[in-house]
Amino acid sequence: MPIPLVTTPIREIARAAGDIVTTNLPVNPLSFLLLTLQVTAGAVSPTLNNLLAAWTRIEVLFKGTSIISLNATDLHRLVCRLWRQQLPVLQFNAVTPTFVRLTLPITFTRVPWWMEEGFPATRSGELQLRVTYAAAFTNFTLPVETLTSVELLDANPTRFLKYTTIFDAAVAIGDRAQIDLPIGNPVLGILLRGTTVPGAAMTSTIRRLKLLVDNVEYAYNQVERDPLTMIGLIGMDYPNAFQPNLTDWDNHTYLQFDPFQDGSFALRTEGRARVMLEFRADAADNVRVVPVELIGLKAGA
Repeated sequence: MPIPLVTTPIREIARAAGDIVTTNLPVNPLSFLLLTLQVTAGAVSPTLNNLLAAWTRIEVLFKGTSIISLNATDLHRLVCRLWRQQLPVLQFNAVTPTFVRLTLPITFTRVPWWMEEGFPATRSGELQLRVTYAAAFTNFTLPVETLTSVELLDANPTRFLKYTTIFDAAVAIGDRAQIDLPIGNPVLGILLRGTTVPGAAMTSTIRRLKLLVDNVEYAYNQVERDPLTMIGLIGMDYPNAFQPNLTDWDNHTYLQFDPFQDGSFALRTEGRARVMLEFRADAADNVRVVPVELIGLKAGA
């Protein structure tokens, strides 16, 4: 019977602005990792986005190939949607000299401790975590990092999650932007981040969106950004303590293809010639796209 094992590959190590840290991960099957940041609050309390901005890139590499690659803000929004819950910030709203702590999951599974889903066993040095720290920090100092791994001894997972940023570029006003999605694996969801959101005017980097499979509209057909955002938040928990942070989520939208976490609504891309997002842009600024793929393993190998 599989047994969960929680270990600490990195324990309370001080980090500095601009650090790039590569760590060999455990060789047993992995359910998820926990990246903890302890900081000293400034005279102004750090916001959730201030804390997440400490990491400009979080990557999991298998033999040098990216399995996970995105910034921490996008990872936070994505994990909250996959796990359908908010993540606590301990001592939130504190100011100096109090410690503020945030733990960010890096998940290989939709459901923590799921024996059938996780990254399989590897050889020493094959699987690595690479964390890139920002050039400067806002409203905090003295970051201290701890990394915790949750392994599943004797498990034989048959699949794992892969999510990497496939598009990170500016679009033009009025542009009918087209972004090709990866083909071959089922897609469980797509995280999108647009710089501009409605405020004094109904202007948005991603104004409305549709999905095309082999040039045929599929699943999402010219849907406006606010309904898209609401669909992506269905099922999530919002404790009152996080109400001040809800505006931080306005830039992100999630296209849901796995509402029951069983793959029944997954976007099937195998054998397709082209799978593409198309959206209208009201503002000339940046868009990021992060699809979540489900990678199957033959015979659980």
